Amino acid sequence: MPNHGSTFYALNRDKRSIAIDLKQPDGREVFAGLLKTADVVLDNYAPGVLDRLGIGYQWGSSINPRIIYCAIRDSCPAPTATARCSTSCPDDGQHGVHDRPARQPDASRPQRH
Repeated sequence: MPNHGSTFYALNRDKRSIAIDLKQPDGREVFAGLLKTADVVLDNYAPGVLDRLGIGYQWGSSINPRIIYCAIRDSCPAPTATARCSTSCPDDGQHGVHDRPARQPDASRPQRH
């Protein structure tokens, strides 16, 4: 697997990707075109970044009234002027997703309820 580990391929199988510079007018135009047919926008920026870029929910819902904006935060307190969020990817393994494959409960271990 040249240039990528197997985890990259496992998490990105059958996905298509695009890089867009949202600070540029052309990038916002491309994003607006994608938004017209999208169902959900996933945001893992710090709180308020999409609004500062001019592509927050108010802007997006004017293009596609059915759009859902979903903010993914990692260990982030309620947004305040001084709050700083982690920028690590939510699926980076720190939550135990990668090291805990799906399996049947072990009857020899006590179960938490």
